[in-house]
Amino acid sequence: MIGNAILYFLFRDLTAYSVTYAVKFLEFFMPHKFKSRSSHLSSKVGRPKLSSLKADPENWKLFAYMSANFQHILGTFDLEKQYQLFTDYQDFSEHRAQTPVACIETVLKDIPALDQSDPKMWVSFHLGIYQFLPLRLLLRGISVCLIVSKTVLQEYKVFYENLLAKFPISGPLYLQEAEDPSIFFKLKKNLQKGYHIFVFADGAFGSIDDPKSKLQEVDLLQGSIKVRCGFVRIAMIFNLKILKIVDRSIDPSGLEAPSISEITGKKKKHGKDNHQNIIQDIYSSFEEDLLKCPQTWETWRYLHRYYYPSSCLQSWKTDHRILPMKDTNEYLLLDKFTYRWHRIDAKQYKILSSRIF
Repeated sequence: MIGNAILYFLFRDLTAYSVTYAVKFLEFFMPHKFKSRSSHLSSKVGRPKLSSLKADPENWKLFAYMSANFQHILGTFDLEKQYQLFTDYQDFSEHRAQTPVACIETVLKDIPALDQSDPKMWVSFHLGIYQFLPLRLLLRGISVCLIVSKTVLQEYKVFYENLLAKFPISGPLYLQEAEDPSIFFKLKKNLQKGYHIFVFADGAFGSIDDPKSKLQEVDLLQGSIKVRCGFVRIAMIFNLKILKIVDRSIDPSGLEAPSISEITGKKKKHGKDNHQNIIQDIYSSFEEDLLKCPQTWETWRYLHRYYYPSSCLQSWKTDHRILPMKDTNEYLLLDKFTYRWHRIDAKQYKILSSRIF
């Protein structure tokens, strides 16, 4: 714990204390920590694979960020387990894009028939084969208004147009731009037409210009993240029942029945309004989904950019905080607790690489 406190003090303000001093502290005062870290790597993963990963600066940087995300949220500090999860994630991502459309025909009955006259707010996450979830509702005759960012609006339009051409869809699909300042008026019109609203809670964009101005912190497993919650306000304004729907499929070639549950947001904490309780209940419900198939959550790769993960410093051992990286013309050190990169020299990089890996 003393090592943790000292390291945090060293890294939190580099205007007063240099990275060089921090590295010297690690090298001379805690060498046993890094020696024991290397012994955790079994032959199953081994140094060759990690060395190969480090040879690709971009892929190594992605692993470094995701390693920090795994530690904050999953509480997984073992580098071997992180690397295995990283490779499983990459494998699944490749297969997700190639999921055969034909497999949707085998799950037409997995979503119960619903009252069409009662529009609802469907909330999902980028987990599993998430791109088929709106289609699965459409196949049940539900009219869907899908809210997506303008950055992917055209991509989604082409994707779903191709899908809808292959199936006898009875419910229409409407794509609504998330950043549209008139989104409330357009949603009201669609609700009057009987559309259900569908959102991905872990989407990175919304209808406000400053993404940091209206984020709410929620607990997620071992840590916390800051999330958008405008869709909850929409549900409350229009008095919509909120249903969480998540795909837990691990095999892209065989879809499982989606997990569906109602989010009630009953008041549980003193001083918290129902809006805050609802968004927390959504993410608390998502914890079970995430634990079941963490490698299928697409958001891992950009969690640090938009959600600012954090966790308790006391849970972090000193040697779990840093990862060195060799870029084209420089050597870098990532403090995984704060997500800050710091420049180091070749000697420091060599020392840390030899001890950590």
